[in-house]
Parts: sequence; C-alpha cells; structure tokens
Amino acid sequence: MLSIAQASFGGDIKAAIDALLASYIANEGELISNESMNTAQVISLADLAFQAAMIAKRNDKTGDAYNDLWDLYQIAFNPAKTNKPTETMPSPTSGLGELETVKAFITDVRTWGNVIKAETRAKTDAFRVQTDAAGLIYDVSGPLLGDALRNAVKVAAQVYVSGTKDDIAPYFLGQTPSVTATGSAILTGTVVSVVGEIDGVSVNVQIDFPVSLTASSFIATVNTAVIEDTQVRLEISSGSVSLDYGTSSVDITPWLEGKNLTDLPDPDSGSMNLAATITEIGGVPDPLTLSGSLNLTIVGSKNENDVVIRDGLNNVVQYNPESLSFAGSVSNTTGDSYSVSFGATMPNAATFMPLPPLKAGVHKTVGSYSFSNSGNSITIVEPYITLVYDWNSETKQVTVNETSTGGYHYSFEVGSYDSLNVYLAGYHRLYNFLGVWVADEGSYQIVVPTNWAPAGGELDAILLWPATGQPEENTTNFRDIRNISISLTAKLTGLPEAKFTLTGDRTGFNDGNGMMTISYGGRRMELSALVVEGNATGDFTITNQDGAKLVLNFTENGDVSAGSLTYDGKEYATLSEVNGVGILRYIDGSFETL
Repeated sequence: MLSIAQASFGGDIKAAIDALLASYIANEGELISNESMNTAQVISLADLAFQAAMIAKRNDKTGDAYNDLWDLYQIAFNPAKTNKPTETMPSPTSGLGELETVKAFITDVRTWGNVIKAETRAKTDAFRVQTDAAGLIYDVSGPLLGDALRNAVKVAAQVYVSGTKDDIAPYFLGQTPSVTATGSAILTGTVVSVVGEIDGVSVNVQIDFPVSLTASSFIATVNTAVIEDTQVRLEISSGSVSLDYGTSSVDITPWLEGKNLTDLPDPDSGSMNLAATITEIGGVPDPLTLSGSLNLTIVGSKNENDVVIRDGLNNVVQYNPESLSFAGSVSNTTGDSYSVSFGATMPNAATFMPLPPLKAGVHKTVGSYSFSNSGNSITIVEPYITLVYDWNSETKQVTVNETSTGGYHYSFEVGSYDSLNVYLAGYHRLYNFLGVWVADEGSYQIVVPTNWAPAGGELDAILLWPATGQPEENTTNFRDIRNISISLTAKLTGLPEAKFTLTGDRTGFNDGNGMMTISYGGRRMELSALVVEGNATGDFTITNQDGAKLVLNFTENGDVSAGSLTYDGKEYATLSEVNGVGILRYIDGSFETL
C-alpha cells in the first residue's frame, strides 16, 4: 500500500487505504480486476499486483515471487475482466462449526494424496511416458545442438575481431574432429549474425560482443538464436553470458582470433541468463515444448587468503553454483502442461572444496573392544556388526555371538581353550574380524592389537581397496544449500489445477528443514518438519486454509508417538498410537483412525 500511496496519492497512505476500503465496499467485498479509466481513486487487483511485483523484482533473489506476482498482474489485466469485480473462492469449510471444521481438515489430510493421485494418475502416467520419450530425443540431439551453437559463437567471435564479412566454411578447415559448414557471418556494429548449417544443424545466431576485449570482465549478449536439427528446435529469445576475472585484466583477442590455441583462461566467476524454448519437431505426434528462463551464477573456490585456487596450468580447480533459478513450463499440443520453477543459493560456494578421494594405506578407527566378566568376555564393535566372545570357565568353550545392525543374530562355538587370553593370542582365528567394509570408503584390514588392553580400546585399520564413487562431503565439509524453492503447477485436460511448493534449507550434512504447501480445489495445506541425521524429528506440523493445525510428535527412530489437533488455539483432539495405528480422540467422545 505504501507503493500505491507513493505512486497515486502523493505519499498519503491514509488516502490509499480509504480508496481500497471504498473499492471493497462498492463491490461487496471484491476488488476490480482492472479499470478502463485507470484513475488513482480506484485501486484494482492489477494495481496491487503490479506494485508488489516491482518490489519483488528489486528484493527477491530467486525471482519466484516476482514471477508469481507478474502472472497475477497479467491475469488481472485481462481485457475481458476490465471494470469487473474479482471472484474470490471461499474456503470449502466456510460456514461449518469449529469441531466440524477440524474434522473436515482431517478428512482432507487422510484423502488428499488419494484424491490427487486418483484424478491425475492416468494422465500423468501417459505424460511421463511422453516426457521420457522426448528425453531420449533430447539426449541424442542435445549434444549436436550444443556443438553447433558453440561453433557458431566461435566463428562469430573471430569475425568480430577481424571486422570482416566472411564465409564461415574456412574457419573449420583442418579442424579435428572435422566439421562441415556452409553459410556466412556478418558484422554490424558490435553484433555478429551467423546464418548457415554446421554439421547438418541449422544455425541462425545474433550475438552482441563487448566493445573492449581487454578488461577484467566481459558480457556477451545473445540477441536471438535458433538452432535445429531434424529432431529438436532450440530458440533463445534473449540472454547473456558474463565472465569475471576479478582484479586481473585479460586480453581475450588472441583466443577469439584463433592465434592462441590454448584454452581461454578460466574466469574467477561467471553467470548465464537465458530465455529459451526447446521443441520436438520432425513429425513427432503431440510434440513437447520446454520453455523458460534460466539464471546461473558460479564462483571459483578460494583459499584462506580469499584468492581463487588454480592449478599449475592456471585453471580454476573447483567451481560451485552460487545461485540458480529457473521458471518455465513443459507442455504438449493437446493441452497437458506443467508450470515449474526452482531456485537455491549456496552461501559457501566461494569456500567449499570437495573432499579428496581416499587412497590405499589410509589408517582409520573402525571400531572398539572392551572386556567384561573378569576378562571372560570381549565385545568387539565394527561398523555393521557386533561380536561378543564368551569363555566358559567350566566347559572351556569360547562362544561367538554375532549381531548385525539390521537385527540378524547368530551364535556358535569356536573351540575349547584354557582361557580367553589363550584364544585371543591366536587372533587370526577371530571370526569375521580382520576385514571390515566401510560404506563409501572401501575395504579395511584391522590392525589387530598385539596386546589387548584390559580397559579396552579402539580398533585401528588400514584401507586396502578404496571404493569407487566416494562421497565429496562429510559432516564438517558439505555444500550449504539455502533458500531452496521448488514449485510445480499441473493443469491437465479436464482436471482441476494443483500446485505444490517446497521450500527449505540444508542446515547440516544430513540435516535440514522444509515446508510443502499444497493448493487444490480451494484448499491449502502446509506441511513442515525438521530433519536430523536423515530422519524427521521433533514435531511435524500440518495446517490448512482455516488455521486448523495437526501436530505429530516423532520418536527418535522416526515413528509417530503422539499428537494434537488444534483450531484457533483450542485443542479439539489428541492423537495416540495403538498397535501401530494412529487414533484421533475428539472432545465430543468420537474417534477415528488417521
């Protein structure tokens, strides 16, 4: 409202609020979508959405809020809705009593997933098959289109430096692997247009190059680009690619001219902003189209002196995404469509460095041992198994009890010995003890103690065979992913629209928090929880558009132990677990399963 007041009421916030109230009263609790006269005295939904979108554009890093508000503005500005009141939808539970409202909420909780699944499964399954088929086509054509675009940009850069109109074919003579090309490149001011065919792929690209080729940062603007083969068409309506070399000044002319055959020096950071559409062509029935805008910023990892880490060839050792956002849609010609957006930031992008892979010979503590019963028993704990060796003073037998973390248990006798010490002296006889597999690391061999300490101790091991695909992160060194936002709106032919929005943060190696909002048929549900060590913990909360709230209490192993159902601050039911079934008991004496 402050923006409205500044834009139309000379900064008088009271006058703006009075105008808004007058509009509500005049239209029986509704707003005007938009007005033909566009007078300051009438505040429309289009006015509010436009001002909010402008604020979001200045402050919203991911662009999601701006996109949603701009979509609302476009809807409100529809000429068919000019001078007409909006048509807001009341909650499906409006008019119900409080107890009936919370019971309706539980009905939604129980059936929500089933309703969406039942109504959309057939269509989404068919659409998924179609998407998978399109994915195969994109997998084949994508590299071809990417190579053609890269070669077109390379030619455009060289033509920009030479300043001449040129046939593009000579630029590819003697290139390994060989490339065939026909067409021309024309320089107009700072814009190069490349039109032709490269390795059978049609190209029509216009790129605006930076005026100076000696600087610490460069921005090349993609005015338009159309790249297509017989299967896929890629259209870039606008975009830019930027390179930033920090405080260093770089002359990129030799690389653009082709005089320096080494790779262009890696920049400290860079970004890409593209508005693109990819469409199936070539007679594909009901072709798919992917369209949207992509924004990506990457930075090179820095050392403790805030200097980007480079190798001996001056290449940046590690790039990380600092921010990423996408907003767009995937659709076909028969009306099926999904609106999708996602975004995230990585605050430690400039400092994160993946863990180096483990090599054979590394030592690691892989377990422990302890004695009990006056030295007649030893317990050995490995990553996935616990072994207990008991010596019976009467029978002289040593018995092994083996228990896995999965609950498997096995017991057997290994022979008669004068004491447990005598048995341990022949440590090579310890069952399943010398070799230990550690997940994501590999196979270790335990260095068996020469002297078993009476007080117990740790078990050291040496890595024999490193595992492949070792993780790049651990509990103290992980990618800090924040402001995660994923939104999906599905509008399938003949079916209601459903919108899912997931937001959250990664707060630890296996820790995080998240909220999912589901909107469907005038309803809204919000599900929020914390995740610790990969498991939901504490309370899991579900609320709806009326403010009814169901709180589920989790045990340490992730099971629901209890809960409560409240509305407007008052408790209307309690949740308890009976033989694995959640029972809700209402204040009126009734109950139901959850």
